[in-house]
This record gives sequence, structure tokens and C-alpha cells, in this order.
Amino acid sequence: MLDEDGLVWTREYSDKPKPADCKHLDEVLARLDADRLVMGHTVQQAGINDACGGKAWRIDVGMSRYYKGPVQVLEIRGSQVTPLK
Repeated sequence: MLDEDGLVWTREYSDKPKPADCKHLDEVLARLDADRLVMGHTVQQAGINDACGGKAWRIDVGMSRYYKGPVQVLEIRGSQVTPLK
């Protein structure tokens, strides 16, 4: 999980994950008894978005001065996940 290709460091879900990537995510989430993975560190020009049927959420919108991205947050209330702009 912590190696360079592990869930914490991988960028497999940062663009368009392959079906095998989503299957792997399903397996990891099941082992962790988790519903979704929320990740940052790869700026999403389109804003907060999801992949793998809503199980992978990409929240880095580049809010730093360098990227000048918009202010957005991901609200999670129970099973309800909503990007707020």
C-alpha cells in the first residue's frame, strides 16, 4: 500500500483509469471496509471529479497561487458525496 505503486502514491486514478485499475480499487476498498478513495496531488483542470463509478474522487483543483485554480470542496455526508463550488 505504501510502495511507489501502492494506493497511497499511485497516479493510476488521476486521469482515465483502466477497468483493471477500478477492479483493483474495489479489492482494496473491500479489504479496508471503505466505500471510496479521495485523492489529491494531481491537479484536475475540470474540477473535482470521480472515476470508477464514484469510488475514486479526485479533489486537487490547484487552489495554490501557482495554479490559480478555483475554490472547491468535496462534501461527504454518509453515502452522499457532493462537489461544492
